[in-house]
Amino acid sequence: MNSNLHMRNIFPVYVEKKKIRFLEIGLGCDSSYGPGKSLDLWDKYLTHNDTQIFYIEYDAICAEKWKNARSRVSVDAGDQADIAFLQSFLKKHGGDFDVIIDDGGHGMVQQKTSLIHLFPSLRSGGLYFLEDLETSYFDFVGGGYLRKDTTIEYIKAMIDALHGQGPATEIIDQVRNIDCYREICVFEKK
Repeated sequence: MNSNLHMRNIFPVYVEKKKIRFLEIGLGCDSSYGPGKSLDLWDKYLTHNDTQIFYIEYDAICAEKWKNARSRVSVDAGDQADIAFLQSFLKKHGGDFDVIIDDGGHGMVQQKTSLIHLFPSLRSGGLYFLEDLETSYFDFVGGGYLRKDTTIEYIKAMIDALHGQGPATEIIDQVRNIDCYREICVFEKK
């Protein structure tokens, strides 16, 4: 099942005509449907002229091809698991994002590192979409049922901490709400 199908139900419709700062991890360079499909979608959906769309893409050659695709779109090549890269990205582009979508790498370190280091860059009320969470159960990307270091187990710990149980996670004091669906969780910033 494609978690993008759920976006209609959980992505706020009001952003369509608002000026927003939007970041997506993953341009789709290694996807069977080809790169840039989500870039085309967001460029058409987010219609306000002053909306800024940012991408982080692991494949540097592909990112280079797409970096000047649209005037209001910026594509940076880098690894979402590299803290130094994420810090340099934020220094270059600033924060105050309204929406961040992680549809990039499916490894546990990739998903958790970008959540921990990019979530604080959301504005108050901003949303962080973490897709492809089914990979937490796949051995080939470091997952496994009830394996402690998976992204799903990290999210479970966040939910416990949100309810005052268990140890606090790095960003839980900034989280207002967590909504989880099949293969995707949405985190709202206080």
